[in-house]
Amino acid sequence: MVQDIENLFYTYRDFAFTISILINIVAHIVGVIPIFFLTAINVKVFGMTGGFICSVVGESLGVGITFILYRLGFKKMVSNKFQDHPRLQKLLHVKGKQAFWLLFSLRMVPFLPSSLITFFAALGEVSFMNFFISSSIGKIPMLLVEVLAVGTATDGSYVNRIILAVLILIAIIYYFLKKRSKAKT
Repeated sequence: MVQDIENLFYTYRDFAFTISILINIVAHIVGVIPIFFLTAINVKVFGMTGGFICSVVGESLGVGITFILYRLGFKKMVSNKFQDHPRLQKLLHVKGKQAFWLLFSLRMVPFLPSSLITFFAALGEVSFMNFFISSSIGKIPMLLVEVLAVGTATDGSYVNRIILAVLILIAIIYYFLKKRSKAKT
């Protein structure tokens, strides 16, 4: 499948950026397709900068459109089903700056399914703009790491390896500082 998408991009080079964004949107709506492979193809076809930009645009539009669809389709149907879950209720009622920072932080957690974050945000009270901006900005660090990882694997540049190592170190430090601050409260 990955090779087919890559061939599609090369065959329709003039439309490859748009095709990639559309695939990203569909993958977000479906919610079970890993997006990493698409980022890797974007880097291979468009280069590191172009691949990064294409992935950011695709991921941002993907989560935005998915949020709207989930909110329209699931909010009324599912919201009553979480009455018995106080922690989940708290999450669903978060708003404003608190919602922004929560969503921003969740987007940077590796291996946390994006579709779950989008689903529960759509069920909650967070505004679309708050969700869209925090999710878009929150996806940038992980996409940067993905792009650098793919770029480093394909071209092996020493500079890319250093940048990737620094980003991973920053992520680890952020994780432990966040964990430590939660332990104090």
